[in-house]
Amino acid sequence: MFGEDHNSVAYDINDSGQVVGEAGTVNYGPRRAFLYKDGTMKDLSTLGGNSSAAFGINNSGQVVGQAAFKPTSSEVHAFLYSNGKMMDLLGPLGINFSPSAAKGINKLGQIVGWYNKPGYGHYAFVYTNGSIHDLNTLLDASGAGWSLSEATAINDHGQIICKAVGHGMSHAVLLTPVPVP
Repeated sequence: MFGEDHNSVAYDINDSGQVVGEAGTVNYGPRRAFLYKDGTMKDLSTLGGNSSAAFGINNSGQVVGQAAFKPTSSEVHAFLYSNGKMMDLLGPLGINFSPSAAKGINKLGQIVGWYNKPGYGHYAFVYTNGSIHDLNTLLDASGAGWSLSEATAINDHGQIICKAVGHGMSHAVLLTPVPVP
């Protein structure tokens, strides 16, 4: 699937040296998500469209990113690639906003990213145990006046890095989960 000149970019690497990113296809066609492992670059396909990109990988080899889901459109949805299959994260949950992207995944399979609500902008999310949560709804009072627009990474302790906008500024923030008493 990939041409001689992959025109590739890598976004993440796990502890086993597996690398994910996106690369040009043959004859400079659409860019596709790849998993590089043991000297081989594997095309992870799409959700039915022409393009995709892989942004994160955990130590179990689960990959997240975004992929086009219609052959004639550039609309993209967040995906999880696991056990050889690419799954649309948001569509099956009734969230069909496009674009969306999954940016990071931890060892527990918790996924973070963002989705767009037309007319409202981007919203940061966390996907865990088959459910998606708008991170803005999980903030305590210290988050007043801020909107979390994109979650870019999650570690194995559940801490999440986000882009927050508010008060006429944009900041990087670290969210740390608080145990429920």
